[in-house]
Order: sequence, then C-alpha cells, then structure tokens
Amino acid sequence: MEQQIKQILKEEKFEGDFIILPIYSVGVKGDARSYEKVLQLNPTKKDFNWQFIEKITQRLLNEVNGINRVVINLKILIKE
Repeated sequence: MEQQIKQILKEEKFEGDFIILPIYSVGVKGDARSYEKVLQLNPTKKDFNWQFIEKITQRLLNEVNGINRVVINLKILIKE
C-alpha cells in the first residue's frame, strides 16, 4: 500500500509527504460498508491548490486498496 501511494504521489508531482494513520474509518465502497485506514496528506505551499488536492485524493481513493478516507493537514495555512 505504501509503495503504491508513493508511486501515485510521484506521478502527480506531489512534493509533500503522507502518513497512514493508525485509525480506521467507515466508508462505502460499492454497495457495502468498508472499515479501512485513513491517509493524511501533508502538502507543501506549492502543492496547496484545492483542484490539485482533489485530483490526488480521488486517485488515491480509487486506486489504493485499504484506504477509504484522506485528510489534509492545513498547518501550512497558519502564519507563524
């Protein structure tokens, strides 16, 4: 799973990193409920474009088995 995520992010030229969180989320795949892991994306300022994030998120959810939710770390939006 991790290698597949890395490959997709590389192909999409995503410069941030990711974490597979140690929690499960309930989702729906097809006509059934699924209990799968949550993926956290940590984009860079360059990556932070909602259309770009949405494209990557959809691709990850469609192509990677074992994930049914993607969350985005918005810490980059906070000015220190």
